[in-house]
Amino acid sequence: MTTLPPGGTQLPGHGRPTAPGAGRSDRTLRLVAFAVAALGVLALAGVGVAYVLDEPEPVRGIDTTAREDPRQRTQAVDPAKPVDPAKPAKATTPDPEIPALTAVAPHGATADGGIPVGADGVAGAEVAPGTVVVDVYVDYLCPYCALFEELNAATLTALREDGTITLVYHPVAILDFASNGTYYSSRAATAAALVAERAPASFTDFTAAMFAAQPAEGTEGLSDAEIADVARAAGVPEDVAAVIASAEYLTDEGSFVGWVTQSTAIADAQLGGLGTPTVIIDGVRLDTTRHDWTKPGELERAILDAAG
Repeated sequence: MTTLPPGGTQLPGHGRPTAPGAGRSDRTLRLVAFAVAALGVLALAGVGVAYVLDEPEPVRGIDTTAREDPRQRTQAVDPAKPVDPAKPAKATTPDPEIPALTAVAPHGATADGGIPVGADGVAGAEVAPGTVVVDVYVDYLCPYCALFEELNAATLTALREDGTITLVYHPVAILDFASNGTYYSSRAATAAALVAERAPASFTDFTAAMFAAQPAEGTEGLSDAEIADVARAAGVPEDVAAVIASAEYLTDEGSFVGWVTQSTAIADAQLGGLGTPTVIIDGVRLDTTRHDWTKPGELERAILDAAG
């Protein structure tokens, strides 16, 4: 059995992602190099990813008893397996096996755990008629999500601002086991939900800043105080940042911890297994055999194709 560092989905394509340009940061180059090596090992060995980690201890405010082990649902993507572009990525009819979202949710959140962002950049916006809906599922500890943000955030922002798309972020928590018992993925996603609720104009900046400050997998991740510092730097008001620093965002009656847990379970059920980043364009999973998001212009091309 091959043992690799834990992670979300592998990079799209056929095992050798193409560098978008010479201006990419050293961190990005390291991620791409790791992805190439990991994909090569998986392709040669024909085996899945094994995670060898200790069980995390409970964190105040996070009910770990209601969770399935994320190691059972986080799978490496087979780069040789094509994506079926005709297969809807989300259930279009009610399914009794998909759990209901009953937890307290941020203002404007979708029924399946998304945070829509409109042309003005404010979280909680209604989906604008005639726009292409782009759903992006991210775990704030996932290094490939950080790479996706680095390579595609500017494109998504431009398309959102010109009214082509409504961008819907889904902050999920599938890598809690990779933060030495601190449940960093859940804490980061819960903080993002709080920002969406109480400082919605700062949500996208907070998301970008969290990826820029992303800790390594296998560490304890950022502390609550450090997440609060990231929030302040992203323009989140002090009263909101203070709630994060004190950890009250995990324990208050209106905490979004339950929303993150339920949203992750819903995404896992709807998508038939959740990996990150996952991109859905108007209800159809991005066909990465045609549009490799690591290549310049490919994500935009896929979105414009959907827009007609």
